[in-house]
Amino acid sequence: MGALGSFLSSFSESFTAAVIMWPFLSFLLTMPILAFLYHRDGRLRFASAAAAYCSVLYLAGLACFTLYPLPTGDAGPGITYGIPPQFNPLNFIFDIVKDGWKAVFQTLFNVVLFLPLGFIAGRFLQMKLPAATILALVVSCLIETAQLTGLFGIYPYAYRTFEVDDIIFNTLGACWGGSAQSSSREHCHKHRSVRPRSRMIQG
Repeated sequence: MGALGSFLSSFSESFTAAVIMWPFLSFLLTMPILAFLYHRDGRLRFASAAAAYCSVLYLAGLACFTLYPLPTGDAGPGITYGIPPQFNPLNFIFDIVKDGWKAVFQTLFNVVLFLPLGFIAGRFLQMKLPAATILALVVSCLIETAQLTGLFGIYPYAYRTFEVDDIIFNTLGACWGGSAQSSSREHCHKHRSVRPRSRMIQG
C-alpha cells in the first residue's frame, strides 16, 4: 500500500487542477455536447447528460494528469534543461525491475487513463473500434509531443519524459475501452430484441 500511496500522491496537484478547471470546462464544453446529442438523437436523456458531464471531467483530468505540473521558477526541467526522451518500447520492464510496484502502477495507470477515451469515442462519436484506436493513438502522440517540445514551444526544453511505451499502453487502454463499449452496446441490442418476443410468448 505504501508504493500505491506514493504513486497516487504524485498526482494530487494534477487532480486538484482538474477539479478547479471543471466548472469552466463544463460551461464551455457540456452545452455544445448536449446540443450535438440532441441534434443527432432527436432527444436528450438524463443518462446522456450525466455522461457528457463525466466526459468533460475526464478530458480535464487527462490534460492535467499528462501535462501538469508545468515548469515554474527560474531553473529546473523545461526552463534551464530538458529531460531526454525514451524511445525504447520495452523500457517499462527495466522500470519495473528498478522501481518495483511503483513502476507497475505507472504502467497500469497508462492503460486505465485511456480506457474512458475508447468508450467515449464509441459511445458519443459512434466510432468503430479501429477508428477509436487510431484516435487514441493520435491523442497520445500529441500529449507525448507536447511533453517533448515544452508544450509546443512555450517552454524552451522538454519538462516531462517522452516515452514510446506510454503511447503503446495508452492506445491499448483505449482499445480495451472501445471493446467494452462495443460489447455493452451489442448486449443492449440483444436484450431489447429478446424482450418483445418474451411478451408475445406470455400472451
